[in-house]
Amino acid sequence: MKKMFIETVCNQPFKIKDFKTRERDPALGTEMRIHTYRVESLGFGIEVSEETSYPIIPVMDATIEKTDDVEILLLMRVPSERIDDATVDVRPHVKYNLDKLKEELKQLFEKKEMVAAPKIRLVEIPEDESNTNMLLVFNELRKLIPNNVSLSCDVTYGNKSLVILLFNLIRYCNQRRNEFYVDRLVYGDSDWTREDGAATIYDQSFEFTIDEVITASLFQDDDSLDNALYKMTENKTLPLREIILS
Repeated sequence: MKKMFIETVCNQPFKIKDFKTRERDPALGTEMRIHTYRVESLGFGIEVSEETSYPIIPVMDATIEKTDDVEILLLMRVPSERIDDATVDVRPHVKYNLDKLKEELKQLFEKKEMVAAPKIRLVEIPEDESNTNMLLVFNELRKLIPNNVSLSCDVTYGNKSLVILLFNLIRYCNQRRNEFYVDRLVYGDSDWTREDGAATIYDQSFEFTIDEVITASLFQDDDSLDNALYKMTENKTLPLREIILS
């Protein structure tokens, strides 16, 4: 089974220089200089000891072996004019961030001593996130994900429109592809209260458990779904406080 990973190139225009003062240097690209990741949510077993800028890197480190068939799909937002005219430049800070990601991937593959060079596919998507453009992006991306794939995706970077698109892209593949498995869906969140700028990687895979519940709801009554969810959550309950405001 192919192992496929999706990461979005960070397009923020500032480099964080000091985690205490949040001083930023606009002349440099963004480099989320995260010293350690604290993995808390759901305890999904990824330990990180090396500094990284992209949460997909520790996910890959924990899940790939040197003999695996690996493909990485990198999404990079570019000026909309560049979609029709390749001479239009990518913004300098985005180039910087792409180079940072490529360097981290290179170091990871050298560490893993990969037998076959992983395939890295860079897909440029327009900054203009109109409904038409997002539908076109969805249609092109779905064609790049084959059957017989284990997929992990990081949604740390990118606008909300792109994150929603990726959620729905994976939902589509989960329902339409044969032998398709969602391995990890993660989000990295910096913790500004820590002096070392440490961050947490959150597991967002519950999105697809909910999707399966919604699909199952077409064939089950509410009581049956309630019992199924009770088992999925290890018989835990979370009583929500309801306050009537008016």
